[in-house]
Amino acid sequence: MSIAIAYFLWVKITGEWSAIEQAFAGITQRPLLLMLVFSLIPFNWLMEALKWKVCVKPVAYISLSQAYRAILAGVSLRFVMPGAIGDYIAKLTSIDSKQRAKTTGGVLVGRIAQLIPSLVFGGLALLSFTDEWMLSRFKNLSIWLLIGVAVLAIVIYALRNQTIYSFSISYYLSIIKKYTMIDFTKIIVWSLLRYGIYTLQFLVLLAIMGVNLSLFKQVLGIGFMFLAKTIIPAFHFLSDLGVRELSAILYFEQYQVPVASVVSASLLLWLCNIAIPGFFGLFLVPRLKLKTTP
Repeated sequence: MSIAIAYFLWVKITGEWSAIEQAFAGITQRPLLLMLVFSLIPFNWLMEALKWKVCVKPVAYISLSQAYRAILAGVSLRFVMPGAIGDYIAKLTSIDSKQRAKTTGGVLVGRIAQLIPSLVFGGLALLSFTDEWMLSRFKNLSIWLLIGVAVLAIVIYALRNQTIYSFSISYYLSIIKKYTMIDFTKIIVWSLLRYGIYTLQFLVLLAIMGVNLSLFKQVLGIGFMFLAKTIIPAFHFLSDLGVRELSAILYFEQYQVPVASVVSASLLLWLCNIAIPGFFGLFLVPRLKLKTTP
């Protein structure tokens, strides 16, 4: 999969290097917008930390700083571990409790909640590939949001009632039964806010690169990119780098947006939200507790 993505990107980018260099050179002409993107980095991961704090509340109390450190360490571990394994390990080992295994269910709920906006906007983007008329009929996003919330509610109800998992793993998912509706609401709100920050960052970067496209179509393109990032596994040390560029090119190319602008904006987004936090997370990995305190 990674080889196929790399080959596709190489074919698309070949001949665009000079245009990409010019796009990056033009960044200095809009420093305030660039500063806005960088200023949102800590808030992006703050939303994830707040969500993780709520996810583990039924089992263990952790401070916001502990949750934030775990999130950054997880970003760093993604570079050396495939998929979301690094994120799982960082979150679980941030809990100094003999019941840390029970937080596995909290990780699951948090990831499912984060899927909602990606499925909603990514699904609409998929429709735009097949039928512009159908897309225009689905601009009322509240319907899609309700569908996403309904799917999440069904999954959580099934998990809470142990209807889809065996006794052997019920211990690890038992935390789900202890969530209140307020907890679920907070988890969804933090997920939506985090998605909103991601979206705003990418919209600003597209503006810096001079992309001239309607706001609605840009938002759908971002949704398509995050949906692809979610469902396509990344097995290399650069985390999801390549997957987001592939999906961004596939979507925006249909609207004649220059490849150089899309790739440059996507690379900057990866630098802001993955590379930079991952660097700082390196210093937090040694502080993770592989064993709980007796």
